[in-house]
Amino acid sequence: MTAPLHVPGGGRPLVHVFRLAVSPEELERLRASGTQGIAALLGVEMLDHRFADLFDASDLAGVGLAGFLIEGSGAIKAQVAADQARLDAVRGPVLVLHARAFGGVATTLRPDHRLTLIGIYAEDVPPVRFDPLPDADARRSLAPDAAAPATPPKSDARVGGLVATVALVLMFAFTALFIWFAG
Repeated sequence: MTAPLHVPGGGRPLVHVFRLAVSPEELERLRASGTQGIAALLGVEMLDHRFADLFDASDLAGVGLAGFLIEGSGAIKAQVAADQARLDAVRGPVLVLHARAFGGVATTLRPDHRLTLIGIYAEDVPPVRFDPLPDADARRSLAPDAAAPATPPKSDARVGGLVATVALVLMFAFTALFIWFAG
């Protein structure tokens, strides 16, 4: 087992890149085992498999591991560029692990001896922008307007139902009066 590695919770998202010393057959078994196999390799109980990529780096022909980290994992280009030659020279099984695999909770990894940390890169997360709303009606305040009625206007169907109910009550009253006078 290699030295424990702390993955901070919250904060800036990080991408951890590991080389994995296993045979192609063992790589396939790990892929087939899903989340449990990767979690066991990292020495953790659970992780979200959507944020862990296990593959053979030679499958990245033309793109390279550096290109995959920048384009596929959102790592900051300047950080990856500093290690590009070393990253692109990697062959064999690789595990790319996003800190989001732990749901924003600080976690200590206890990597299996077959894992070697290649690098840790910050993800290029663009700041959140709030553009102004394009329409004047959309920009209106949602606060109650003093001039607006307190209750919403009644729909035509509701008004028609009320009229029909009043008419039926009046017809019942006249019918009852006629029966009473006739009897």
